[in-house]
Amino acid sequence: MATLSTKRGYQFAISLGDGGTPTEVFTPMVLLNSKKGMKFTTSTEAAEVVDATDLSKPAVTERVASATDCTIDGEGMLSSTEIKAMMDWAASGLPKNIKSTGIGGTVTGPFILSSLTINSDNYKVAEVSMTFEQAGKISITV
Repeated sequence: MATLSTKRGYQFAISLGDGGTPTEVFTPMVLLNSKKGMKFTTSTEAAEVVDATDLSKPAVTERVASATDCTIDGEGMLSSTEIKAMMDWAASGLPKNIKSTGIGGTVTGPFILSSLTINSDNYKVAEVSMTFEQAGKISITV
């Protein structure tokens, strides 16, 4: 029996680029210390194509990809050392480079911090959740 080569959540790292050129330095985001996820989606355009030899038959739907997208989500315990920088980024609306590693490959490219949520209960540790949306061409390497 062959077993699967599995990955653990702690192996999935999301790092923020410093914008440096010619070599950008990526630093892991300490805020994202609990859950992390990545989602790839494809937008499609559809056309119903009829059977030209028998119009009584149902049409066939043909689809083409019109756009691809990547979204990265993360959450964890609030780190006071990073939260101000994340709030500034969210307020700016500008893309920054992110590198995601550890789950079978590396995804690098520009992302916008589209959602930043901070939650807390009186005596519990404050938590943060963030969503990053692709803002340009990304590269995927193994």
